[in-house]
Amino acid sequence: MSFQVKTKSKTNTVRLLLADYPLENFCGKCTEASYTPNADGSISVQNDAQSVFGRIGICSTAGTATISDPAQPAKLKVKLDSGFGRVADYWVVEVGPEENGKYSWSIVTNAQQSSLFILFRTRTPDGALYSAVIEKVKGYGFDLSKIKKTPQTNCDDASSL
Repeated sequence: MSFQVKTKSKTNTVRLLLADYPLENFCGKCTEASYTPNADGSISVQNDAQSVFGRIGICSTAGTATISDPAQPAKLKVKLDSGFGRVADYWVVEVGPEENGKYSWSIVTNAQQSSLFILFRTRTPDGALYSAVIEKVKGYGFDLSKIKKTPQTNCDDASSL
């Protein structure tokens, strides 16, 4: 399926909940992603999660996102420290309406649509918003049965991750 990547010119530091497709690991609880613009135009990426085994395992990885084509700023190349040198495509295909100068949700995938990240500003978006975003995801041709909603309850404060 072909789709057009939506562009967004401004970036800011964000804390987001994350759903994935079909990434599975033991770091599957209370996930957050932070994005911070760097002076050189790249974006610092910080992904944090709690282990499903509780406090004994906190999972974290950092990396850098770059915009390879300024004409398409929503198509990012991301290299995570834990990615063994691999660079992955992260395409922001749609974002929700802005609230307080920040988009309320986003849908991120790659050229092959083999990955999917659905990110919200709040840990537990209300049911109507979640359903509306899932309908948008369905419209891009994703198999909804492969979506694994990340548990976001009983989370430690983000500052302790």
